[in-house]
Amino acid sequence: MKRGGYYDNCLASGFTRVADNEWNAYLVCDFLLKASTLIPEATISVTDEGKFIKTGRLELRNATAALPGNVTCSVDQAEELCRTGRVFSVVDPEKYERHPSFGNIIPEFSKLKASERKELVRNWNWLGYEGNFEVDGDDKKGFELNVKVRSFELGGGRSTKRLE
Repeated sequence: MKRGGYYDNCLASGFTRVADNEWNAYLVCDFLLKASTLIPEATISVTDEGKFIKTGRLELRNATAALPGNVTCSVDQAEELCRTGRVFSVVDPEKYERHPSFGNIIPEFSKLKASERKELVRNWNWLGYEGNFEVDGDDKKGFELNVKVRSFELGGGRSTKRLE
């Protein structure tokens, strides 16, 4: 049964493009983490085409971050990120104060030949997701969402205790 999302038994679904602005990625994930505590029985799936979520994908449920079995990094890397509580990148918002606005408007798109339009839209990841982080996928200072996560789990429900 579809109740508002694209998938069966899905309350809602959608996407947002933060256009390589990892501060915006932090804000979106922070909101979703809080939302997961308001609806603790819901699972919120998040995919990151950028570098904010170091594993590329995770699921939030009642402030627990679960890494599915098919994350974009190796199992060893995923285990280490969970064990150390470093799944989300540390983000310095000051780096994004003058970040260019996102726009995906192609002037006079409708006047282009079909072959030209197809070439332009063949890959929607043309936004330029580059590594803006300073050290091992993190900024040296900034906001850290990892500290708000209650626990981290690997695919299959294996809990991994964070180092204190």
